[in-house]
Amino acid sequence: MTSPPELVDVTTLNPVEFELNPELVYVVEHLFFAAWCFTVPFYIFLMFFMIEAQRKGVADLASPFFKICITSGVIDLITLLNNYFGAVFAKWGFFHSFYLFFGISYAHLYLYIAWSTGVCQAMSVSVLATNRLSAILVPQRYQKIWFGRNFWVAVSLQFVPGFIVVGVQLTLLLFFSLKVFKFISFTVEQFYIFYNCMSDIYASVNPYLLLIFSDSLRSYILIRLGLKKVVTRTVTVNSIHCKI
Repeated sequence: MTSPPELVDVTTLNPVEFELNPELVYVVEHLFFAAWCFTVPFYIFLMFFMIEAQRKGVADLASPFFKICITSGVIDLITLLNNYFGAVFAKWGFFHSFYLFFGISYAHLYLYIAWSTGVCQAMSVSVLATNRLSAILVPQRYQKIWFGRNFWVAVSLQFVPGFIVVGVQLTLLLFFSLKVFKFISFTVEQFYIFYNCMSDIYASVNPYLLLIFSDSLRSYILIRLGLKKVVTRTVTVNSIHCKI
């Protein structure tokens, strides 16, 4: 009978250090920054037309789905702005006096927003998926489920859990980083280069997917920009006179 393998205390292992090529870091950061410079105005542009369509009650665009897309867009834009004004610009030495003035408070606020919006984004995906699933499975009850007070419950699910869970999440992250995963050595710069890249991709993809897959939104924007004519359909009903 063989003896059980001995357990290894991972906290006694020598840490594995990772080194990033400075030139690669420079290229990746500036490529993502270029994408950020285009995506943020484009997202705001798309949000403007979605909000306008809601105010005008445009058919197909005044549905709860697009309302949830707007609230999700707010979360995505906060994430994108926080990634750069909270981390990247500080790393590059921009707005030096601003960061010195707020000191450590700015870092705490950046971390809180960064991690809470991550949870909010995950909840937004779940709410959107539930919205689409209910439209397919119970279309006759869709209006009742997603309008009125129920809609605001869905919006609360997008925002509230993120700002509550984030404290626990940060505590667990700190514990695992300092105790369990000491055998893997990441610098703060390396961690947040990876984190910001993933966060940028996750927060930037939604406006492009909306424009590609939503025919009604794309058509509305093209019409508002004067790039597409409004198609009016005329139905002629001929009256039939019966002689008795």
